[in-house]
Amino acid sequence: MWFDAVVMVMVMPWTMTVTNGLMTQDYAASQMPGWFFPLWGLMYSLPFLWRRTRPLWMASGIFAAHVVQLFLVPMVMPSNIVVPVALYALARYEKPRRARFWLAIVLAGAAIASVQWGLVDAASGESVGLVEKLARITFWLVAATAICLTSWFWGQWNRQKDLTHESWRERAEALERERQQGMALVAQEERNRLAREMHDIVAHSLSVIVVQSDGAAYLANHDEIGDPEARLAQVNKAIETIGQTARTALTETRRLVGVLRQDGEDLEMAPAATLDQIEELVIQLGSAGIPTSFHVEGGADLHAPIGEGAEMALYRVAQESLTNVMKHAGVNATVEVAITHTADAVSLRVSDTGAGPTQSDGLGHGLVGMRERVAAWGGQLNAGPRRGGGFEVHAILPTKNERKHP
Repeated sequence: MWFDAVVMVMVMPWTMTVTNGLMTQDYAASQMPGWFFPLWGLMYSLPFLWRRTRPLWMASGIFAAHVVQLFLVPMVMPSNIVVPVALYALARYEKPRRARFWLAIVLAGAAIASVQWGLVDAASGESVGLVEKLARITFWLVAATAICLTSWFWGQWNRQKDLTHESWRERAEALERERQQGMALVAQEERNRLAREMHDIVAHSLSVIVVQSDGAAYLANHDEIGDPEARLAQVNKAIETIGQTARTALTETRRLVGVLRQDGEDLEMAPAATLDQIEELVIQLGSAGIPTSFHVEGGADLHAPIGEGAEMALYRVAQESLTNVMKHAGVNATVEVAITHTADAVSLRVSDTGAGPTQSDGLGHGLVGMRERVAAWGGQLNAGPRRGGGFEVHAILPTKNERKHP
């Protein structure tokens, strides 16, 4: 807007000088009152103020000024140069349909003006014939039309360039939005992964610690149960299990926190858990007084390696399942853990004869987290009550798996 105002200020003295100069010429304009000429000059220059924002206003003002010229001054004026400028603005900034309408009006006006200018031009010299008059009219018609169309197509070309740049800008903004959304999804996935890790580490470790500490406290406070030395040995074993479980939880928590570090410092990371370590979870559960069994069918040599991440996923499923056994199975429950290797898949089955889960903790990190882990590696997880009582978790991972992202 400010640039258009500058252009208007620059053009205004020139157009007003041109129109004021007609006061002394032998044209019909010289019969007009003195105030008319400054007003006429403003009609040529003031519309420049809306050259880009309101091109129709500009075209209307300049059109009115030239209608006045057709009646009062039958000759070419320097101020006529504003016509191609107005056409350029219409072609570039106005809607195409309206701009084409005004192009037709301007070309019609140029044709009328060309006839007028050609006749005046012919009359200003020696007597000329009809052919000479037609030639001069044709000259002005071709010149005016060429100038108008050149301005028009130049404006159209710049309009297309503006639209192309706008399209590129919108595409860049869309790509940036997609990138931001992708980053948000990745961040959300990472938050979910960390939530699953923290849940598995903390829930399992605390469940073991609670069971062992309750058992140790019970033995320590009931002298009538068994031999004192045997009770002391069981209490010491429970305390040892508590300490080992706490140390393991600290190590895994330190590993998880290490993933979040961004300062580039070297950090000793604990190795990821494997299928072989599931047996340690079973032994740990058995030490809490719950009868357990563990067996493996087949072997890893039956299929291609499933990868460290997939083994970690199955380990976490086993860990969460055994944690749920401690929390929900109740007394007199037995637990069976089985790992099966085939050429196409590795499966993990954790089943118990207990009461099963009673009420959700409201957070949903348990079964939901297990399903997310298994699904991330192209597998399936089924969990639910068993026939005859108890609960079962069954996870299957294909041997030809690859990490999937939501």
